[in-house]
Amino acid sequence: MRTAGVVFAAGASRRMGKNKMLLELDGEPLVRRSAARAIAAGLSPVVVVVGFEKTRVGAALRGLDVTFAVNSSFEGPMSGSMHAAALTNAEGSHFASISTQTRESTERVVMDVRALRDPRAGG
Repeated sequence: MRTAGVVFAAGASRRMGKNKMLLELDGEPLVRRSAARAIAAGLSPVVVVVGFEKTRVGAALRGLDVTFAVNSSFEGPMSGSMHAAALTNAEGSHFASISTQTRESTERVVMDVRALRDPRAGG
């Protein structure tokens, strides 16, 4: 069974006033940083849920092996993004939600999910 990574990047960032997932940390947009760490940690597939500024978010992810899910109701509750991600996910996969973490903490999420699924996997 696979463990899919989900990067939630659909929100309008209303309180911030600009798309926080496009802000850069160490010269890298946060959405790219999150997706790249999910890929490096072995999550598969990595699903990026987009909505607000989906073209700009997609451009920030160019060249990465990610699957896009579109939440056209991105101004609504986050459950819309969760639903969009679930619709793209292969049957039988587990989800791990990824934020702007270090590679090590992303790997820890993967280990924890695998341990929940199979205690022999470590964790």
